[in-house]
Amino acid sequence: MFKCLKMDVFKYLQKYNGPTFDIILVDPPFTLKIADKVMLELSQSRTFSRDSIIMIESSRHEKIADSYPHLDLWDRKDFGDKWVSFFVVEGEL
Repeated sequence: MFKCLKMDVFKYLQKYNGPTFDIILVDPPFTLKIADKVMLELSQSRTFSRDSIIMIESSRHEKIADSYPHLDLWDRKDFGDKWVSFFVVEGEL
């Protein structure tokens, strides 16, 4: 089963209280440069579990950290002007 949602990510993450997702794909608009802010909010949400993988696409010209609370960078791919970063859960939730 999958869900594709088109809504304000910050409101969604703050209110979400359902089952966790195995894979979370995040593609914020490059022009807003909010990838770091999205990852910080996501890392404090109830959307993922120990086995989840989170993928986020971001511009090379915006901040994206190698770790967030409970999440560490697993891999990052370079696609010219953008990065695709993969995060996994580290430590206890």
